[in-house]
Amino acid sequence: MNGFIKPENIIAQVALRSGDRVADFGCGSGFYTIPAAKAVGASGLVYAFDLLDEKLSATLSAARGFGLHNVKPVRANLELPLSGVEPLTFDMVLLGNILHQVRTADAVLRNAYGLLKTEGRLVAIEWKPGNTPFGPAPEKRLSESTLASQLEKFHFKKLKNLEVDGYHYAVIFQK
Repeated sequence: MNGFIKPENIIAQVALRSGDRVADFGCGSGFYTIPAAKAVGASGLVYAFDLLDEKLSATLSAARGFGLHNVKPVRANLELPLSGVEPLTFDMVLLGNILHQVRTADAVLRNAYGLLKTEGRLVAIEWKPGNTPFGPAPEKRLSESTLASQLEKFHFKKLKNLEVDGYHYAVIFQK
């Protein structure tokens, strides 16, 4: 794919359905939250997780700007056990460019695993290894094989790679 990553293209490839429940880990300003909320419709729900209140406010504001009322902001440190969220109730967890930023990827993946229903899907998007004109330093990037190894510890199975752009890779795994 040409250009920079387009969240709508990622969401279109993951086959969300009306009524699905999605957890967007590290939602930032709603880059993936908004297209996911559109995809799951009014009967679905997207939990937008972030540590920073200003990111949660920006995400909620963007959702309201698009007339979306199915986004629930949740302030959380994803490296600590999550509270106030029902385990085993989500159809999908999105990890959009966050694993290279955390100290303990296993803790984040443990939280994702705990939220997902049986056969729920995890979508991981990360920067490709190497040098690019922008993005995190090469030593911070997580290779696809390292990611797959970490997810295998939690018994996730790889389903497929997604088409992204020249800077990222994206993979769907199943619980």
